[in-house]
Amino acid sequence: MTSAVATGDLTRSITVDASGEVAELKDNINSMVESLRETTRMNQEQDWLKTNLARISGLMQGHRDLEVVAGLVMDELAPLVSAQLGTFLLVEDGAGEPTLRVVGGYGHRASGRRFTLGDSLVGQAAASRRAIVVDAVPADYVTVSSSLGAATPRHLVVLPIPFEDQVLGVIELASMSRFTETHRNFLDQLMETIGVNVNTIVANARTDVLLTESQRLAAELRARSEELQARSEELQRSNAELEDKAALLARQNGRKGIETLMRHDDIDLVLMDVMMPEMDGYAATAAIRAMPRYGDLPIIAVTAKAMRGDREKSITSGASDYVTKPVDAEDLLHCIHRWLDG
Repeated sequence: MTSAVATGDLTRSITVDASGEVAELKDNINSMVESLRETTRMNQEQDWLKTNLARISGLMQGHRDLEVVAGLVMDELAPLVSAQLGTFLLVEDGAGEPTLRVVGGYGHRASGRRFTLGDSLVGQAAASRRAIVVDAVPADYVTVSSSLGAATPRHLVVLPIPFEDQVLGVIELASMSRFTETHRNFLDQLMETIGVNVNTIVANARTDVLLTESQRLAAELRARSEELQARSEELQRSNAELEDKAALLARQNGRKGIETLMRHDDIDLVLMDVMMPEMDGYAATAAIRAMPRYGDLPIIAVTAKAMRGDREKSITSGASDYVTKPVDAEDLLHCIHRWLDG
């Protein structure tokens, strides 16, 4: 007996008839072997749990497509717990209430089906955040089929996939045999692992969407900025030319302004200050309009303040347009461009 235990054989026990101290020794040895057998079984179960938790968690690493992940998980999980059918569902927030959508399966095809929370066993498991176990599945509930025939699974387990205070999905498994306690412990721990991985994938997907949108907006902003910069530079060049021309006439009184105008054939527009000395702007405008060669020359009248009748008086004198001081530079430039472009 001791040789068998020493070599790891814990299946044996002492069965000889004995009495007294020998019987007590026999019982103690058998009890020790049974304790070793149970400890070994528990250690083997823990090793199995840890190994398979790490293996399935590793399968999920590095993926960004949840449907691919669902397929990988179901392909490994169902055979591991002796299940013949399985379904992987994820919670999706649509325009209305959240729904569960089938994204993966084992032994059947049901992708795309949807269930509302609280509807059917999968919806109830998600709504209550509790596992549901059925050990007497009706004969007409679902069928496991192969090329050799078909049979009805008798045992069902529905497990929510938790993450912190929310449920991200549900996994449903059906089996011909009852799920063992080891399988149940494994499934409970695995759901938490799957929840962490699913949340990471969802968060990465959201980050990718935000990054793509941010890059698109940044590109649009750069293009818009370049367009505005080009327009600003063009406007500055145009404004500089206009300011040079305006400065040439703004320094003159009415009479000298007319003399300057007559000496230059390249003047395209006149800014006429109606408050000039010697000859005011009204008289200077009328004098310019009296010359046929300047009949179409744009003249913009500028006055120090908006007095009643100033606009009418300026237009009557021959001005093309009218602005008042203090002059808004942008408004004045728009007015100048309008007459020069027209």
